[in-house]
Amino acid sequence: MPEEITKSVPEMLERRAHLIQSNDDAIRKVKKEERGLTDEERADLKDLRDEIERLDKKIDAAQEVEHEEATAKRLTDSLKSGGVRTVPKTKPEDNGARGAFEFDADAQITVRPVYSRLKANWGPGEKGVEAAYRSGMYLRAAFMNDEKARRWCQRNGPPESRALGGNVGSAGGFLVPDEMLQAMIDLRESYGMARQECDIVPMNRDVITIPRRRTGATAAFIGENTAITESDPTFNNVTLTARKAGIVTRVSSELAEDAVINLADYVANDQAYAFAVLEDTVLVDGAGTVAHGGIWGIRPQFIDGTHTAGDVSCGAGIDQMPEVIITDIENLMAALPAYALPGAKFYTSQLGYVMVFQAIASGVGGVTMQEIESTRQLTYLGFPIVRSPAMPASSTTDYSDLVMILFGDMSKAVTLGERRGITMSISDQRYFEQDQIAIRSIERFDINVHDLGDNTTAGPLVALTGVT
Repeated sequence: MPEEITKSVPEMLERRAHLIQSNDDAIRKVKKEERGLTDEERADLKDLRDEIERLDKKIDAAQEVEHEEATAKRLTDSLKSGGVRTVPKTKPEDNGARGAFEFDADAQITVRPVYSRLKANWGPGEKGVEAAYRSGMYLRAAFMNDEKARRWCQRNGPPESRALGGNVGSAGGFLVPDEMLQAMIDLRESYGMARQECDIVPMNRDVITIPRRRTGATAAFIGENTAITESDPTFNNVTLTARKAGIVTRVSSELAEDAVINLADYVANDQAYAFAVLEDTVLVDGAGTVAHGGIWGIRPQFIDGTHTAGDVSCGAGIDQMPEVIITDIENLMAALPAYALPGAKFYTSQLGYVMVFQAIASGVGGVTMQEIESTRQLTYLGFPIVRSPAMPASSTTDYSDLVMILFGDMSKAVTLGERRGITMSISDQRYFEQDQIAIRSIERFDINVHDLGDNTTAGPLVALTGVT
């Protein structure tokens, strides 16, 4: 029978962590012995999970009462002091300007410095600043064993903070708080072409196989009293294998100690950008090497001799980006199958956009629709232009037999599988002499470029290649 549950929040949190550990130990034992659960073990696990659910409800209720007590005390203290209270120095919509609010360990509103405008997408106004603060307090509690941050997380935490006990993270890392993970995802999607354009598939195990339809059934006219010729659709498989990628970010100890909002913002911005650069690099130029996680990207596959139908050559002698002319772009567009046109886009670098698409538009003359509407969405002949630093970005490189520009619907040609969310761990020893803290993040994903057509039929993505 479950032991009597105390009404003390810290004791309930400790009891909950113990129950979760017991549940994990029981499952691990069964897996190690390579057998199924016995009836007794199944009943014990059910008792454990039932007690965890009961504890969750009691913890929620106790924390709500504590929060109300703290609020009442704050109001009472405000009355005793003549109604004076601390207020933000800046408007909520400033979202990260110097002097924005934070919360202390006792859930009191106070004014503390935010040293620079926030870069990550934490949300609008006060809610965005609070989300960044929550993530910063989580990092301090989980990684730095900061007692003040632990106390704050227990009162206001993200849900994960309930398990911030002495043995948390013993498996090698901490899951990123929801608010911080969302900010990092938003940044990866903003920085990264892979996250914006590929078909994203969640992976529930290390290797998954997705069926892909290659051809459909065939209809044909038939004569009287004549049997219909059978025709079946054909399928092949797209395999995704989770590959581990990591990054280490240095953070000054002063920033970690004094500005938790900027700590969370800096880590989210820096690491999300690094992951986005890696994903875009292997998407475009992955050569199947260890450095590229064994991933083959788009450009190497187009020139391997098995996808020639979608490999469109420029005119004779056009092997540099500034030499591309309107006829080359028209030939590229003409090669794309009609089924891919509704979601088609151009994929190039900033230099490619300026020296090819903008140069062509300027040469034609007149006022473009874009200039009239003052819109920031870049288009050419009605098709969006996606810019990525991973795409070719040189005005002097000889691109003979190399891909310069892509056109089509990338979501139909490439699948990005995501095995696990971002996890973090920390070390205050690696950069000890510089008085810096190292924060390591790991993600597991795969990119499979599976449909670029063949030597007869172009796929949903086509490429423009230079010619000597």
